[in-house]
Amino acid sequence: MANLQNTMPGLQLAASHMQSNKYLMSISNGFTAVLPVFIIGAFSTLLTNLPIDSYLAFIKTYGLQQAIALPASVTLKIMSIYVCFFIAYKLAGSLGHNEMVVSSIAI
Repeated sequence: MANLQNTMPGLQLAASHMQSNKYLMSISNGFTAVLPVFIIGAFSTLLTNLPIDSYLAFIKTYGLQQAIALPASVTLKIMSIYVCFFIAYKLAGSLGHNEMVVSSIAI
C-alpha cells in the first residue's frame, strides 16, 4: 500500500501532462462527441438481433428487420468517418482554426 502511495504523485503528474496535450484531448473529445452516434447504432443492432423468437418472427413477417437495422448501417459501418470528422473538428477548435473547413478537409 505504501508503494502505491509513493507512485501516485508521479501518476498524477503524468496524467496532468497528458490532459494538457492538445492532440490527446482532441482525440478524447472527438470520441466523446461521437458517443451518441455509437449508442444509436448499438441499440439498433440490439433490437435487430434480440433473442426472442416471437419478436424476431414479428419483425421478419412485417419486413421491419431491415428498417430497424438501418441505423446500425448508417452509424457503425462508417464510424471512422464520424471519428475522423470530430477529432479534426476538436483539434481545429483548440488550435484556433475554422472547425468546419479543417474537418471537411480531414475527411
